[in-house]
Amino acid sequence: MYKNGILAIILSLMIALSFSGCVDNTAQTSGETVKTVEIVDLAGRTVEVPEDVEKIVCSGPGALRLVTYLQADDMLVGVESCEQADITGAGKQYALAKPYTIANVDYFKTLPTIGTQFVDGLNCENIVNVNPDVIIISMSTAGVADNIQTKTGIPVVVLDYDEFESFTDKDLADPLTLLGKVLNREERAQAVIDFFADAENDISNRISDVSDSEKPSVYVGGLNAAKGSHGIESTSSVFAPFEVLKAKNVAESLETKNRYILTKNSL
Repeated sequence: MYKNGILAIILSLMIALSFSGCVDNTAQTSGETVKTVEIVDLAGRTVEVPEDVEKIVCSGPGALRLVTYLQADDMLVGVESCEQADITGAGKQYALAKPYTIANVDYFKTLPTIGTQFVDGLNCENIVNVNPDVIIISMSTAGVADNIQTKTGIPVVVLDYDEFESFTDKDLADPLTLLGKVLNREERAQAVIDFFADAENDISNRISDVSDSEKPSVYVGGLNAAKGSHGIESTSSVFAPFEVLKAKNVAESLETKNRYILTKNSL
């Protein structure tokens, strides 16, 4: 009887230990190390990102635009509330300036909100809740990116393509190339770059026989000079469509190449 009791205890311990081993192996499998690659973003930061990115969020002027250009919107797990604005009423004017929003607003409305508008409106807690593999931001600094990365524990990649003088400018090609590498959409990124180059060549060929004397003077207003919407006084001395057309931009006389707010009298 005593021997039977000892045997039962030994068997129970062996079974318990075998189950314990199974639990440990499962934990190791679920906690498998993710393969990463190093990239240098456009703020000059070296960032370690997952080799296979599946989930992203983005913030800042143009970041989401480039994601849609690369047909990577299926990776989004959240968007800023400004991207969910109705294309009617108060949100119409803002949305019409962004064709990618018009094409995707119904989809964007189904996604969680990660902030309001611009990088300083991001909600780090909301970002952690949707758990992206990478956070993509634009028009920001290395310090801001490092701060977001520290708060969330998620890699942050900075893009920058605010001012470019043509559609073949490296200031447009570089962020597309970088984003293609991060999202494993390199072929698509190159296709978009080639599309812009082909379009620019086509336009150049069409205007090759137009003399300067035949060209009217032109002006573009309503450009975003900093943050938010601006009126007709907001312009730029360098506007890519005008540069490609070799148009007579009346704002060329401005001393700065950045976007600029004119006085009404100057206009």
